[in-house]
Amino acid sequence: MRYKITDNFYLDEFIHPDYMRKFGQNALWFIDHRIVTIAQELRNDLNVPIIINNYETGGGYKSSGLRTLGSKVGAKYSQHKYGRAIDCKFIGLEIREAYDFLLHNQDKYFNIGLTTIENIEHTPTWLHLDCRLTGLTQYKIVNP
Repeated sequence: MRYKITDNFYLDEFIHPDYMRKFGQNALWFIDHRIVTIAQELRNDLNVPIIINNYETGGGYKSSGLRTLGSKVGAKYSQHKYGRAIDCKFIGLEIREAYDFLLHNQDKYFNIGLTTIENIEHTPTWLHLDCRLTGLTQYKIVNP
């Protein structure tokens, strides 16, 4: 069963399948509400579909949202393991366009919780977004 959590997103799009199997709808407990809000606002503003995880619809992405603590994907202490990060792919929009949009709309997105974006020079096929606490007053651009 899929659980719709916003106008355009289902819970499984943010959650690794191992956690979905184990916790079902309660897997929502493990993700930061800000990252869900960021995804939905970005979907609204860009007006294009965003792919995070798509394993439930036959796709190959399962680690673009919350990852298991033992996951070998990404950094050992990745924000993905704490439910504060997503890797976005866009249908009908280049990664650079979404990145530039976020840079030009920093006031809105920073205020709803987006604090960190990965440098797309290193990740040209997806856009990493997270809401870690940085203590900054603007986005932190990180390298993988």
